[in-house]
Amino acid sequence: MKKLTSILLLLLFVWTVQAQTAREEIRTNRYLSANNYYAYPTPTAKQTAAPKGYEPFYISTYMRHGSRYLIDPNDYRFPKQTLLKADSLNKLTATGKNTLDIVLRMADMAEGRLGELTSVGARQHRGIAKRMYTNFPQIFADGTEVDARSTVVIRCILSMTSECLQLQAMNPNLCIKNDASYHDMYYMNPPAKDLSKIASSDKVKKVQKDFEATHVRPERLMKTLFTDEAYVKANVDEARLMRRLFDLACNMQSHDTDMQLYSLFTDEECYDLWSCNNLYWYLTHACSPVTDGLMPYREADLLRNILDRADAALKEGKNQATLRFGHESCLLPLVALLELNHYGGYILSYNGGQIINVQTGELLFEKRIDPEWIPYFEKKAKKNDFAIFTYHKDFILTDKPDNKYVIQEANLNKMQIVGVDNFAEAVDFPPCKCMLASDDEEALIGLENHWKKRLDGVLDAFRSEPYFLEVVPQFIDKGNTLGVLMTKLSVSPEEVIAIGDGVCDVTMLQLAGVGIAMGNAEDSVKACVDKTTLTNEEEGVAVAVERTILAEIRPTEVPLDQLNMRARHALMGNLGIQYTYASEDRVEATMPVDERTRQPFGILHGGATLALAETVAGLGSMILAKPDEIVVGMQVSGNHMSSAHEGDTVRAVGTIIHKGRSSHVWNVDVFTSTDKLVSSIRVVNSILKKK
Repeated sequence: MKKLTSILLLLLFVWTVQAQTAREEIRTNRYLSANNYYAYPTPTAKQTAAPKGYEPFYISTYMRHGSRYLIDPNDYRFPKQTLLKADSLNKLTATGKNTLDIVLRMADMAEGRLGELTSVGARQHRGIAKRMYTNFPQIFADGTEVDARSTVVIRCILSMTSECLQLQAMNPNLCIKNDASYHDMYYMNPPAKDLSKIASSDKVKKVQKDFEATHVRPERLMKTLFTDEAYVKANVDEARLMRRLFDLACNMQSHDTDMQLYSLFTDEECYDLWSCNNLYWYLTHACSPVTDGLMPYREADLLRNILDRADAALKEGKNQATLRFGHESCLLPLVALLELNHYGGYILSYNGGQIINVQTGELLFEKRIDPEWIPYFEKKAKKNDFAIFTYHKDFILTDKPDNKYVIQEANLNKMQIVGVDNFAEAVDFPPCKCMLASDDEEALIGLENHWKKRLDGVLDAFRSEPYFLEVVPQFIDKGNTLGVLMTKLSVSPEEVIAIGDGVCDVTMLQLAGVGIAMGNAEDSVKACVDKTTLTNEEEGVAVAVERTILAEIRPTEVPLDQLNMRARHALMGNLGIQYTYASEDRVEATMPVDERTRQPFGILHGGATLALAETVAGLGSMILAKPDEIVVGMQVSGNHMSSAHEGDTVRAVGTIIHKGRSSHVWNVDVFTSTDKLVSSIRVVNSILKKK
């Protein structure tokens, strides 16, 4: 098999997308500023199907409890007492009085329920159960063992109860075990006292204090709530009141109520207060350099439990689920411990204008356009009535914000549009590329041809779509930039697979050892590649990976235990067949004589024997077949010389007796555990070329 560098798969997805900033996301949806209080909406995304040939059989989770009441009594007490005192002195505005009313109602609602699960939280876990059951029906079939464990905290226990009751209601024949014991707290919710001391150290507190000093600005809010500034200065802890009211505002989404306090805050204040809370979580639970990156290691036992249970499930080979119900204070360190941020690759953005290391964010390569060219581009755009735009930070800058193609590009890349009257003046930076958009394809072609001559030696112009004309620095295209990265990584073209759908992808597709066009690509693109896959709506990339990479993995390169595991839900698995040896000229496997493979009289069924023989010969032919070939059973015939009885385990030994271009012939002998010959079987396999 050709060596294929998996990290380069990310090269195939060349895009100009820049993620929305947290500030913009919070501006769009204030609920996102709630951090751990965020009551997520019901997910609507379609469940990703398992890869072809695979079937789910085990679920392992560690999930946070559902939405809850606030924990600290001062979360309610402090704002309540502060506002009550001011109200008694007639120091509250109308907004302040309304805020006091909401705080009193929330405090009353939380009385005796601090930290407990809310009705929203219970509903969240019922929803999780429904989605698990719907998405993985194979796992939650009759008799499946569900091991559910919770921390000893009541909100986690109630979350577990809500989820398991829903699963039981959907299938009463599930074997569900619930447990919440101090016995498991060493991994479910470890105390980590030493690490807690580090997280609460003076060093950490100083970082938080310094950050909050510049991000908690309560002056405007105080004027909104109180009538007397002098009273506020003398009697109110302004920053603390602002933080507590914001916590209440965030937590309201955890309840079935129409009350809200978010209107007290501006978009910028929501972002700043979110930033303060976010810093707290980073310093005290993540891999912060301030804490020497130690925090994640508090979850070492949890990770070990997850891995051990997964290994046990693999060995047992039966459908089961392990559900753990804990806290966000464990989740964040666990995610950090898994080092998910270490899995990345490289982004080639702006048609090859940049190379970014996804893992580190490092800019490895960049070429930009001299901004002195922008007035000339704008002049040509105005003359032809084209829209002109470019990318800057996390938004699109344009003179025509209502242009349908500009809007389409912004929506595709999840970017904001900023409209300007004077494009050339607004672009006071060197852009990575500049784009013109129009329905007048003929005019775009004319300008493209003109610029190919006019800009030659300085800039390159090309049409990426019938309605787009792009200008980039000279020699910038996806192929050239891919070549730069390949040089940096010491990777040859033969080690690269590229997948694309646009005209601007052609150079990249032709450079790669294997170039693959999406099914929705233009015919001109398909004419330049080695292969064509399905469309983007038909999971064409996944199909291409499966056919081009996974299909080249030879059976001899896969450990026998993995082959056995993959077949556990196929006929082979249902009959209890297990491979025990495999080479190019010999394959062996075993099969128990039990209720699955015997006749009613307790002896081995002849049909099961033939299935065993076909299984052995099938693997043997797959080992011998070339990567571009498939194996199809054509004929099987056998002679049964004796019998094997229930309780025994038979052994099949397959040897190749003819290896042709279009067919293989195998002899398979089946023996009892005492080496008595039971059957001698001839299997003929047809060898076909993949389509």
